[in-house]
Amino acid sequence: MTRCGDSRKESGSLTYLLSARKTSRIGTWNVRTLYDIGRTMEVAKEMKHYRISILGLCETRWTGTGKSILNSGETILFSGHTEENSPHSEGVALMLSKEADRALIEWEAVSPRIVRASFRTVKQKVNMSVIQCYALTNDKDAFVKEEFYMQLQNIINNERKGNLKILMFLGKKERKHKAWITPETIKLIEDRKSKKAELNNSKTRAAKARAQENYTEANKEVRRHIRADKVKYQNDLAQEAETAAAKGNLRDLYSNTRKLVGKYSQPTGSIKNSQGKVLTNTKDQMDRWVEYFEMLLNRPDREVSPDIQPLEMELDINCEIPSKKEIRKAINLLKEGKASGPDGIPAEAIRTNINTSTELLHRLF
Repeated sequence: MTRCGDSRKESGSLTYLLSARKTSRIGTWNVRTLYDIGRTMEVAKEMKHYRISILGLCETRWTGTGKSILNSGETILFSGHTEENSPHSEGVALMLSKEADRALIEWEAVSPRIVRASFRTVKQKVNMSVIQCYALTNDKDAFVKEEFYMQLQNIINNERKGNLKILMFLGKKERKHKAWITPETIKLIEDRKSKKAELNNSKTRAAKARAQENYTEANKEVRRHIRADKVKYQNDLAQEAETAAAKGNLRDLYSNTRKLVGKYSQPTGSIKNSQGKVLTNTKDQMDRWVEYFEMLLNRPDREVSPDIQPLEMELDINCEIPSKKEIRKAINLLKEGKASGPDGIPAEAIRTNINTSTELLHRLF
C-alpha cells in the first residue's frame, strides 16, 4: 500500500503526533456493541473527557468498511464484514480526534478483526502505525486462530523499518447515527456514571444494596429519556419532510427521508478500484477518479455516423416574446439549492423579489 503523505502536504492544517510540546494519548476500548441508542455520543464524549487522540474500538458490530465523520468532529475508520447480508458481529475501528485526523497518512481495513492506520510524527522519516485488533477467543477453531495471527504478523512484518508500531487489543468502534441526545439526557448519563462509581466503591452489603438500587433507577431513567429523545428526533424529521414535500423541496424531502430510514451516515473514503477492492489511500483514490473520468469522458468516436432522417413536418412552436405572466410562472418553477448558470445568479436571488425579476427579465426580450 503506497503512502499518501504527498497528497496531504497542500493542506494548510497539516499536523504531527508525538510532539514534545503536547501529549498524544492513545487508548483502546471493547464496547461489545454499539447498537445501543446513544452509544456513539457517549464514546465521543469519553474520548474528549480523557483527551485521547486515537481511540481503538473493537467488537463494534458494524458491517462494511469506510471513513465517517461525527457531528462532534471525530473521525472513525471502521472495518467489518463486507459480504451481502453479513451478520452484525466482530468489527474494529479507530476513532480519531481532529488533530490525529490531520496527521493521518493512510489507513487500511484489513478484516473484521484488524484495522491499521499510519500517522505523521515530529520525527522526520519516522511514522507511527497503529494496529487495532479484535482477537479470537480460545474456543475458536485452531485453524481460524492461526490464520488470524499469520495475517497480523504479515502486517507487522510489512511495516517500514524504523517506524513506531503500536499494536492494540480490546478496542472499540463507533456506530453511525446522529447526535440527537439532548443536554438534559447527557446530565442524566453523567449522574448514572457517578452512581456506578458509588456502587463500585461500596464497602458494606447494605451500602452496596442501596447503591445498586440507585444505579438501577438511574439507568432506567437514562433509557427512558434516550427513547424519548429519539422519538422527538424522528417526529421532527417527519415534520420537516412533510413541510418540504408541501413546498416541493425534493432535496430536503429526500435528505430527511434518508435520515428517518437510518441510511444517512454519509461515509467517505470508500472508493473501489476496477477490481472492486476498497481504496483507503488518498493518492490511490485520486488516481481512481482520474481513471474513472478518462473512461467516462474520453470515449472514441462512433465508427458509423447516425442516420438522422429529415423532418417530415414542421412543428408548431410559439416563438413570440414571452409575457410577464409566463416569466413569473417560470420563476416560480425554479428549484432552489441548484448551481447557478453562466450568469452566476442563483435561483434564490431571482426569487427574492419575483415582481422586480419579472420586469428585468422581460426587458431582455
